[in-house]
Amino acid sequence: MPAPYDPKAVANYFLSKEISHKLGKLTQMKLQKLVYFAHGYTLAICDEPLIDEHFEAWEYGPVVPTLYHEFKEYGPKPLPRLATDFDMDTLEYIETPALDPNAVSGPMGLIFEFVCDVYGPLSAGQLSTLTHKKNSAWEKTRKKYPNLKYVDIPNELIKKDFQDILEKHKSRD
Repeated sequence: MPAPYDPKAVANYFLSKEISHKLGKLTQMKLQKLVYFAHGYTLAICDEPLIDEHFEAWEYGPVVPTLYHEFKEYGPKPLPRLATDFDMDTLEYIETPALDPNAVSGPMGLIFEFVCDVYGPLSAGQLSTLTHKKNSAWEKTRKKYPNLKYVDIPNELIKKDFQDILEKHKSRD
């Protein structure tokens, strides 16, 4: 797997027409959670981070600040556009390229497909409940730093959460 990806490229993968039909209308919260689940499973399975930024333990769950600031103007409404970057050559905002199709093949493709199939049908609230489970990486980080607003959730804690999920599913089979 190549180096970690820009969170906007991952977001645009989920927002793309090819994928979004499986997911319905994406709000910022649901998008944040889908990126979080994809990141967590990538850490657990590939031992590599999916994105090149950290999730932070905000009051209402794990958040990538870049994605929050990109879409905060929409609040809880469905996102009507893809993530963008400012192009210094043209002095205009352009759509951030979605993940390269080669990136979402092999194990990565299976992870994205799994996240879309399993978590895509859930509401933003249901996904939020999953990230707020007792002893989750988010909860542990919030408890360790109760007075800090924007503290990074260590990837090792996220990886452990998703390894535990995979182990539970293995033991059921």
